Amino acid sequence: MDTVTLLLIGIGVLTLLIVLTALIFLVYCGLLHNVTVWTGKPPIGQFTGAYKFQKGPYKNVGDLFTEATSINPKLKMFAVYYDDPMKVQAA
Repeated sequence: MDTVTLLLIGIGVLTLLIVLTALIFLVYCGLLHNVTVWTGKPPIGQFTGAYKFQKGPYKNVGDLFTEATSINPKLKMFAVYYDDPMKVQAA
């Protein structure tokens, strides 16, 4: 075999490996995964919600949790963070 043939075979194998790696990565990341959407009864049962809004660093949300706990300590709490505290200035 001459040098040109070996070079073309090497390029073909390398291209195949790159494509295979990209496909495996897409499957691993879940990009090709099917998403099922349905409606029905929520899995958490009955839900009563209230919210408090604060803009700024995460370190300042402790007072909000303390206030919410003082209203009814038996209720479960959760938080939703929409912003990046490194980019958002305190209000």
